[in-house]
Amino acid sequence: MLFFSHMKIGIITRSNASTWGGDLKALHAISDGLQKLGHDVFFYTHLDEHLSSCDFAFITNTCLDQRENHQWLMDKGLPYGAICFHEDFDKYLGYCTGFFNYVKNSLRFPANEIVNECMERLYQNPEIVKWYTLARWNTQINYAALRDASFCIANSYQEAETVRRDCPEAKVNVVYWTAGMADEWDDSLSNDFVELIKTSNYLLQVGRLEPRKNQLGTLLACQDIEHPLVFIATKGHHEEYEQAFIECASRMRTGPTLLVTDKRKSDQIGTLQIIQMPNEEKLSTNCLKSAYQHAKVHVHPAFYELPGYTYLESLRYGIPTLASRWASIPEYLGEANLGGLISYATPHDLNDIQNKVESLLDVAKVDLDLPIYRRTSMDVAREIEELILLRV
Repeated sequence: MLFFSHMKIGIITRSNASTWGGDLKALHAISDGLQKLGHDVFFYTHLDEHLSSCDFAFITNTCLDQRENHQWLMDKGLPYGAICFHEDFDKYLGYCTGFFNYVKNSLRFPANEIVNECMERLYQNPEIVKWYTLARWNTQINYAALRDASFCIANSYQEAETVRRDCPEAKVNVVYWTAGMADEWDDSLSNDFVELIKTSNYLLQVGRLEPRKNQLGTLLACQDIEHPLVFIATKGHHEEYEQAFIECASRMRTGPTLLVTDKRKSDQIGTLQIIQMPNEEKLSTNCLKSAYQHAKVHVHPAFYELPGYTYLESLRYGIPTLASRWASIPEYLGEANLGGLISYATPHDLNDIQNKVESLLDVAKVDLDLPIYRRTSMDVAREIEELILLRV
């Protein structure tokens, strides 16, 4: 085994890395830690000859097609690992696409009474969405890329099981991430966000507008809750979902709904108020911190999260939180429900989401001191460095 005290490490991200997401936050934390340990780290959105000069490479996002990257790395004889972000499509994708299609089709009716009838059926029988699913992703498409990797990194044991199911030959290791943006925040109170939206004591959801994040589920489950409902959403690429969200928010909610986004100009559409982010850029770290600090309840019944940074960010300030029952966040918390501060709902079950949110409205904020908030980028990098050195 060769020992490298200084390595050049290349990380191949998804090609649309200009669209912010939790995967990029994790990768930048890994890069920061590896650089602090004395290594050089380079990011690539596409294959590049400069990558061949690296000592080790990583493919990322094995829920995307990695066949071209895999073949190139094999042809170059460059050792590589996989930072997986490997979603369990078999578990959630049918429900996720079915839920969106059901709601989208219901909104096509011009009369609200017909839409309400369709939504009532969804409340009565959440499983109805299974009849509206799309074809599932081929989970075997990256079998060879996972098999030939020196090692695969899963950020939870739940994810590790999914990787091993889809590729039993994969050499899987669990490395927990840090706490997302929360590892950059202190305890000082910021009013930046409430000054932007001119309200407080709201329900909050943070994430790109896309079916997996399930903003439609939040809207429908909370349509009769009087508290303001605030969504923070950076640019995404799912135009059809965004349009359905805007239509649903303007037609179905009785209370005020706010969409804070970098994509659209400030506007009022029915009961939906759109607020453009300052300078048309994603919120500053301090402003996002402020958004959590002034929330009454954090609501994020996503169809899938690994683990879900927004949960860790809201709990950093003791905000009562509604999480997805299908996310891996319990592994990061160490306790099932933190004394009632976090509840778990089935993403397509509107009754379940509504009941959990209403219960959380009566839960007081508490201060938490969990080990995950003391985990640093260097802690993560040391574990990854050890894996590399064992295999190069």
